[in-house]
Amino acid sequence: MLKKFLLFIFTFSQLIAFTHEGFILDEKGDPISNVMISNSNHLWTSDEEGFFELDDLSAADTLHFHKLGFFDRFFPAKAIPTKIILRKKNIVLENYTIRAERPLLASVSKEQKVVISQNELQQANDLAQLISTKSDLLLKGNNLLGSEKKLAVPGFKTKHTLVLLDGIPLNQRGEAFDLASVPLEIIESIEISENGSSEKGNSNQMGAVINIKTKRAGQKNKAELNYSFGSFGLQRTSLSFANRIKNFDFFVFGDHSFARNDFFYEPCSFHENPDSLRKRINNEKEINDLHLNSNLAFKRWNFRYQFLFQDFFKKLPGPTNNLELYENSRLTGYSQNHFLTINRFQKKYQLNLNLDFKQDHTKFDNTFIDSSFSNYFALTKAKNTDLGSNLEFEFAERDFHFLWGLDARYSEYFHQDILEKEDIKADFSTIGIFASSAFSKEYYLSKLELLLSAKRENTFKFGNFTSWKISPNYQYNHLITIELGGNINNGYTLPSFYDLYWQGDNLALGNPELEPETAFRWQIYSKVSANDNFLKFAYSHAELDNMITWIKNYDNYWKPINLEAAEIKKYKFSVGWNFWNFLKFKGNLNLIDARDRSKTPEGEPTSYFGKKLIYTPAYNLNLQATLKLNNLNFVSIFQEIGEKWTTRDQLTPDKKIAPYHLVDLSLNYELSLGNFSIKPTIFANNIFNKRYEIYEYNPRPGFNWEARVNLKYHLK
Repeated sequence: MLKKFLLFIFTFSQLIAFTHEGFILDEKGDPISNVMISNSNHLWTSDEEGFFELDDLSAADTLHFHKLGFFDRFFPAKAIPTKIILRKKNIVLENYTIRAERPLLASVSKEQKVVISQNELQQANDLAQLISTKSDLLLKGNNLLGSEKKLAVPGFKTKHTLVLLDGIPLNQRGEAFDLASVPLEIIESIEISENGSSEKGNSNQMGAVINIKTKRAGQKNKAELNYSFGSFGLQRTSLSFANRIKNFDFFVFGDHSFARNDFFYEPCSFHENPDSLRKRINNEKEINDLHLNSNLAFKRWNFRYQFLFQDFFKKLPGPTNNLELYENSRLTGYSQNHFLTINRFQKKYQLNLNLDFKQDHTKFDNTFIDSSFSNYFALTKAKNTDLGSNLEFEFAERDFHFLWGLDARYSEYFHQDILEKEDIKADFSTIGIFASSAFSKEYYLSKLELLLSAKRENTFKFGNFTSWKISPNYQYNHLITIELGGNINNGYTLPSFYDLYWQGDNLALGNPELEPETAFRWQIYSKVSANDNFLKFAYSHAELDNMITWIKNYDNYWKPINLEAAEIKKYKFSVGWNFWNFLKFKGNLNLIDARDRSKTPEGEPTSYFGKKLIYTPAYNLNLQATLKLNNLNFVSIFQEIGEKWTTRDQLTPDKKIAPYHLVDLSLNYELSLGNFSIKPTIFANNIFNKRYEIYEYNPRPGFNWEARVNLKYHLK
């Protein structure tokens, strides 16, 4: 009787219907649309975001995933992963090769990277803020239009974060990149590695690597218009158009934006009436952007050209304890970026040539202040030029990818002090060789992956440097997915032209004897997931050396020297939960212990040894809830940042910046009318009107809002 009962239970369990959902991605982590998913009775397809939802499944089903240009995959219904990776394959016809897309070297363990999709980008109004809430990176700026927005791994500096545009570096040598220079509307997706794991290596990758992937024309005759208005005089208009004509496609984008940014803030305690609010004046920003992305495919060749231009006018009010020294100061200028990529496809092989030209022109004017502060008068011009070339050979097999390449770069710096009639000119060159190998092996329900990469670079001025990375990963898939992995790598950052050669005023002087900064890092992690729900724990450790610090010398000049060393430990807890398919929750908590490990030239600990690193919080917490009901989307984000020290000696508690928390909300609804669609969106930031600072004497805005209307036309 018991045997019959168990047999009945088993048979009945095979017939019970259930649902499953997930995402289908390529090897780069990009979504794949229109994948056909079938069993013996039904047929489903994935949407534009690679999302699929399967219903009426039984445990006895086997699901078949198929799309032209990719290898097929099969899964038992009870063992379908939440994220399915399809590998690209070539379809060879006479005289032609059809490819799904350029098969970049597969990055082992996508779970080590944070991927921001097009859908998430459409729910945001600020690029740097979005990345900060989706990752561990800390924002060094605010969400006001035109404000400088840079990101850093806790304990690292913003210049240690490498920003790439379609794999090409945007940072100037040894400098941070301002993410406000890249409009949200030109971005297709973003991939973030918080452990400096760029396969090709680069001299700025001590911290994180952010790879921004730009939009291309996905279909014929697609146009988009955006208009925004909001707090502090915000006005923004953008227009884009995309089209495909046979084997040629292009995407064009332009925008104009302006804001006064005149928010209220709490003044410094030494001012009169510290409880009263003051207005942040002389903070106007005006920006114009232009972007072109064009692509031509011809048989086995592919040619891609991109142009990115920004013209800006920014007033810089300065710190609130010295407003009179920077009254009406302003920065004007423009930047231009040209990128040319040529690909040659040959079955399993590919040859890639990347050429780039970047140039920034700026003018700083601080001659509008009162004549009693004439010692602070400044009128300077600067021009930074960067030329780069990159040649790659790539080989792709089912379980093995290999990339080998050469990289050369030339940088030129020019600074002119118009008042003092002094010019500074300098240039710098590097040449390097790099290689990466990715191995993958599946054993029934298990998968083992390994990524190895290294780069050898000759910096001429500073000698030779070698950076490398080892990244193993193990996955087990059956009902739930268990993942174990880690990485170990090193990196370095070269001194900037500013650090080396600055002579722009009577307060600071560069140091040509500086050495590159270095870092050694490792991380281990584990993750358990099922049906888009997951738990993850990670521990990372970093040792930084030769950190450049500006100090005041005996001549009362500020001068940079290689003085600091640091040790950073981080514990990360992450969770994701999907409630009934329309409500999703994600969160992560980082506990950070960042300590100064500086020593004297004689090897003795300095007085700062063991102190906490300045402007590095003890913890940061990010929580996000997303509600989707048909065409209605609601997003709520909670962010809390722990207290931070502002001085290295840390003698008195009043030198701490207090913890703060922020709550941001957004709501949008999309309505389709034939070939048109309209999407109104409202953003409400810092809804509880918190008064806070990221840096001392640099206040951030309280409650602010933005309303946006998006109108699209596409020929179906």
